[in-house]
Amino acid sequence: MRKKRALIIRHVPHEGIAGYRTPIEAAGYHVDRIDVEDPAFRSIDLTEPDLLIMMGGPMGVYEQDRYPWIACQLRRLSRRLEADRPTLGVCFGAQMIAHALGAKVYAGPRKEVGFHTVTVHHDVPDNPLRFIDGQPILHWHGDTFTLPGNVELLASSHVY
Repeated sequence: MRKKRALIIRHVPHEGIAGYRTPIEAAGYHVDRIDVEDPAFRSIDLTEPDLLIMMGGPMGVYEQDRYPWIACQLRRLSRRLEADRPTLGVCFGAQMIAHALGAKVYAGPRKEVGFHTVTVHHDVPDNPLRFIDGQPILHWHGDTFTLPGNVELLASSHVY
């Protein structure tokens, strides 16, 4: 039997996969990670992994002129979303999903920096983030987005 594969995309070198590895492996996945600056990233078919997780970064999805890889990733992400493949976005990764689905991404009311609790939305059946409910998580963001149609909000903070 083939082991399911999870691919984690890292947008900046200091953005680790933190506490994601253990629960993902416990769910039966083999976890791979790739950085967007890795030359191999350009040729990866993002529809292939059984689970795709896109991490955060200081950039905004609207900064495609400064980060040329954003447009390339958005095109491939759109194909994955059209194929209805399981995809999770964390911070900037969530912006990418929202933008690919036609949502507006914009500067939020204020920056949120530091360790703050996260509220997991339990109205989502089998919410994959249920293990972080009420846990202090590092926040370092200032952008937000409208929620695209047919997308479930899994968790939020007191600001976002």
